[in-house]
Amino acid sequence: MQKLRILSKDCNFKAVTAEQHREEAIRDSFINGLVSNSIRKRLLEKAVLSLKDAFKEAGLQEHAYQHSLQYESSQLETNCAATTLTNSLATPLPNSLPSGRYSTIALRAKNLPLSCDDVRTVIEQCQTCAELKSRFFRQPNGELIKATQPFERVSMDFKGPLTSVSRKRYLLTIIDEFSRFPFAFPDMSSSTVVKCLNELFAVFGFPAYVHNDRVTEVQHFLHERGIGTSSTTPYSPRGNGQIERLNRTLWKAITLALHSKELYIAEWELVLNDALQSIRSLLCTSNNRTPHERLLGFNQRSGSGTSLPTWLKKNVIV
Repeated sequence: MQKLRILSKDCNFKAVTAEQHREEAIRDSFINGLVSNSIRKRLLEKAVLSLKDAFKEAGLQEHAYQHSLQYESSQLETNCAATTLTNSLATPLPNSLPSGRYSTIALRAKNLPLSCDDVRTVIEQCQTCAELKSRFFRQPNGELIKATQPFERVSMDFKGPLTSVSRKRYLLTIIDEFSRFPFAFPDMSSSTVVKCLNELFAVFGFPAYVHNDRVTEVQHFLHERGIGTSSTTPYSPRGNGQIERLNRTLWKAITLALHSKELYIAEWELVLNDALQSIRSLLCTSNNRTPHERLLGFNQRSGSGTSLPTWLKKNVIV
């Protein structure tokens, strides 16, 4: 950079071409004062180079090269992390950096998202931040319990109160965690859920575990029959994600069926079975099977045919 400033007073460097760069005198006058062979090589890649462009290119290259050396040689230690990070942020980056490994190294040395560990180290040792900034407790993520066969684990929940033409203002929703096969029962209150569970268990048998939101009557009923229970705290939908997703999907299917049949929202019981049948026939793209097929072993049949498209059916002659 100093060579360029000195030679600019006596020399005219307008429109110097790449062929002229091969001449030793012109090449040395341009880049002899720079400290890096790579910078010299990159300056020679320009087809036409004016003095103004030479100053700008040399400044950017030299700036990136100096920061790359600083990044490679510096080792952040615990006791000097704050000083090194402050010095690294003191010099601003130029508006544009040339492409290549030096620009990448310079950005790694200056860009905060790529040095989050250094920032975190400084903040953890800051006494002012520890005194004034709030730190909330983060509970560790629990281990996800997966079902290995149908009706091994069942989740249940209540949706409501809902507007209804009958006295049944609640909807008891149940889902098999392995097959995602849904069940739904219009219910008057949580105290009558035992009757709905008796009807379900009479057809499919007892599950191994039932996951609910701490309904006392249900837990007592399940424990008497040797069924294990697990629960989540109320008003925490993330603890029982499958059943919460079923509630949203089922209610959306109900509202669509009501709209297509021009019924009122209070008449949701009339289209509940149709909504359940549509959800049971939904194809899961991860395994190319429907909830009905995973639970019962065959495709669901209805008035419009089977639940699978023709290109997924097996070539079976009936």
